[in-house]
Amino acid sequence: MERIPRPGCARVAFFQHGILDTSLTWVSSGVTGSQAFAAWDQGFDVWLGSSRSNPSRATRDPNKQGLAYFNFSLNELGIYDMPAQLDHLHTVKMRELGGSSSMMPAAPAAGAA
Repeated sequence: MERIPRPGCARVAFFQHGILDTSLTWVSSGVTGSQAFAAWDQGFDVWLGSSRSNPSRATRDPNKQGLAYFNFSLNELGIYDMPAQLDHLHTVKMRELGGSSSMMPAAPAAGAA
């Protein structure tokens, strides 16, 4: 994961790229034209998720080098990768904010303005 940090801010924006893409998608239009930077400008702590669907630059597991890195199903991205990223984000934010998950603002209800 990458981050455009705003430490101490409880407002978080998490961007996840699609299959065979990278988090560069969210910043490739530069500081004035990218969705991630626009969210940061609006006061969010921005996190850019990543998945195994793009080539690894460095993996910690020596058994996952080369083509073995891509030996996973799309279901695993949702079952393991997304929750792991969101858990990491939550852990970091709770450490920064010095509190429990009850400090995080609730997401607005669907259709709420």
